[in-house]
Amino acid sequence: MRKLFFLIAGVVLLISACTQKADIQADIDAIKKLHNELNAAWNNSDINGILALWTDDGISMPPKKSPYVGKERISTRLQFLNDTTLENLSVEIEEIKVSGDWAFIRQTFKGTWTPKNGSEPTYENSKEIMILNKQTDGSWKIARYMWNSNPPENTNKLSQLN
Repeated sequence: MRKLFFLIAGVVLLISACTQKADIQADIDAIKKLHNELNAAWNNSDINGILALWTDDGISMPPKKSPYVGKERISTRLQFLNDTTLENLSVEIEEIKVSGDWAFIRQTFKGTWTPKNGSEPTYENSKEIMILNKQTDGSWKIARYMWNSNPPENTNKLSQLN
């Protein structure tokens, strides 16, 4: 009888572990889908498309600026897209981790911001962290977003240590 108990317990644990892995993979797949939708919205300067992927209480934390708290404030930050075009976008996911209803993406972002008024374009090469929150409907949305620029690629290695 005791052997039967341990056999059943082992089978239950094995099934539970397989189910958890499948659930995490489904979450990762849904997060990658959100990520692709976000990049498409950036490529199209689609402010509403970007905002649709945020939680209402989201916080955007750009470098050298105060945080933009809430979807309405994030919307004001995104207004620059009306005057700028993003070109040569390259976003690479470095890491995705899921823990319950929270997840994060660590990624790199490269692209050129070209002002529509003919001003000089600006190249951006940055590292980013997005914290995501799983919604009651099972979808994922961006809850926090923070980034900073990498040093120029031709920068002296010694200056990067400071």
